[in-house]
Amino acid sequence: ETYFLYFEIKNFNLKVNLLDNNNNYIYTARPTDNLTIETIVYDLNWRKEPDILVNATKLLYYGERNQWLYPPLEYSLSTIYSNTTNHQGIARIVIPESETEQLSEGEYALKLEARDIDGNKETQYLWFSLRTFEPKIVAEATNKYQPGNIVNFSYGLWDPISQTYITDNDANIMITRIVSIRSGKIVAENITLSDSFDSTQGYGYFNFTIPELEPGEYRAVIRIEAMDTTKTVDTRFTLDFSYDYVFLVDGTEVTTLNTVSPNQDISFTLEFRDSNGDPTGVDLRVYPIALRGVNDLTNAYEEIAITSDPFDTEGESSIE
Repeated sequence: ETYFLYFEIKNFNLKVNLLDNNNNYIYTARPTDNLTIETIVYDLNWRKEPDILVNATKLLYYGERNQWLYPPLEYSLSTIYSNTTNHQGIARIVIPESETEQLSEGEYALKLEARDIDGNKETQYLWFSLRTFEPKIVAEATNKYQPGNIVNFSYGLWDPISQTYITDNDANIMITRIVSIRSGKIVAENITLSDSFDSTQGYGYFNFTIPELEPGEYRAVIRIEAMDTTKTVDTRFTLDFSYDYVFLVDGTEVTTLNTVSPNQDISFTLEFRDSNGDPTGVDLRVYPIALRGVNDLTNAYEEIAITSDPFDTEGESSIE
């Protein structure tokens, strides 16, 4: 019988973190921030190691969020940033704003190397993100619409670090394209928006009219320009053609038809209404399929197929 023994060979245990100005652990920083990197060095028994030299040796860029460049791009640091662990095994390295402000927004990995006086070394990567702001898009309560409906959104410049809106900055917003989820095809581009942005609050509102599209799911690609940065964000919506309808006889809404005799003609009006109860006026094609009723003797449903051709309606049509 065969067994496998798995083991790891290393010189130290390393923990690396990015810190904010209050020494809290963070993942995201601004390109205009100093980067404070804390490295804690332990021996293999997890005792903290003093007098270990820690160097930041390589900075790799993996592109914007969800882009994942591979192989990544390597940024050349202007100097080797380093420090030595104190008696608590902690070394802090600060990469200044003058270095980070030249970096693109996106996802990064910083390679850190710890080395003792005997030349034994260990490496670890610190993963972090640089963001000027996060576009925050909030749709109204529903995301199901019909062509011609007006869609309302709120949007803002969100600071992922302070978890507040960023004020005193103007913003421009537009929908660059609408894409069908099913086919992946662009079905509309450069949608005009009606928007209002309050720079004192850091957020605003916009709306646009749903174009004439087929039923289905779509995503709107929204572009926000602010703080010398352009960002895009997707939001999804559904075109739902499930209109309500009512039957009218002589203009009066009815739930059941009057009793008729065999061979007597039946005439009524079918009216399609929107969620507000108003006639839609939307072009539809109605397909009469069957006439269903209950047999008074057997109390069972009976159905008679209707083979007439479909007819068009503009929100209201009569059926005989």
